[in-house]
Amino acid sequence: SLPHQNGKRGSRRASDSPKWNFCTVPVEMLDCTMDDIYMSFLFWSRSRQNVYNVSKAFRRLDSYATWMERTGRELIDPPLTLDSIEKAFRAWDIQLSHDKEGRLVIWFDLARIQMQVLRREVSPVDTERAMVWLTHIAMLDKKAQQNGMVVACNMDRAGFWEASTIIPPPLALKLDRFTLGTIPIKTHGIYVINASGWVHVALGVLKPFLSPKMRDRVQVLDNASGFLEAVLGANNIPKDFRACGGTLEKDLIATNFPQVGPPDDTTSTTAVAAS
Repeated sequence: SLPHQNGKRGSRRASDSPKWNFCTVPVEMLDCTMDDIYMSFLFWSRSRQNVYNVSKAFRRLDSYATWMERTGRELIDPPLTLDSIEKAFRAWDIQLSHDKEGRLVIWFDLARIQMQVLRREVSPVDTERAMVWLTHIAMLDKKAQQNGMVVACNMDRAGFWEASTIIPPPLALKLDRFTLGTIPIKTHGIYVINASGWVHVALGVLKPFLSPKMRDRVQVLDNASGFLEAVLGANNIPKDFRACGGTLEKDLIATNFPQVGPPDDTTSTTAVAAS
């Protein structure tokens, strides 16, 4: 059932707000129920001693409900389907896998992004819809709920202007609010490879404002050779992720959602046959 929390005397229950209808959550597309969504927040609140903090889970669920409501009709008109996000997601070409610790790994590779398609054929709303879908896939991933996630980003030596304009600033800010303070997945590491000098400068400027935990989690690797293989496992790294000795033929998107994954090629066909 829908959780609720009493406010001050005379105030309405939190569950009376329209946002608790969750009409913009794509449960049909995700083949889940709202109970599955609620449970992801409860799992997120679990401590190392397996104690669940219901109040903490509710506060984050409240942020999630607010963010989802503010999308208006962007996620429901037209309805969110794999067909509707195919072009946008293929242009971004983000990959997923699980590492040797059972964590979900999101592989973000600027070298794989189809820049011309993004700029000419994919609207900011299309990108938002694709990213919301991907985020929910992560939220509902059983291993991510248990072990958290890691982000690996290949900057491909992109300059400041190129990197900062891939996503329009208003949408970037909107997605940051969603991914950094709203979704119920614990991020255990962010690894950045092939970064230009400005990334080191920006991180140096931001470090004093980051929590000690976040400082430890964000690592800009000047030489990634061997590092990610040791930390994540070579067989869990997509083989086409730059500067790494990965051997993974098909990621979780290509395996479970081929409709929005990369187009079939000889390599992936061979991999399927071999499995």
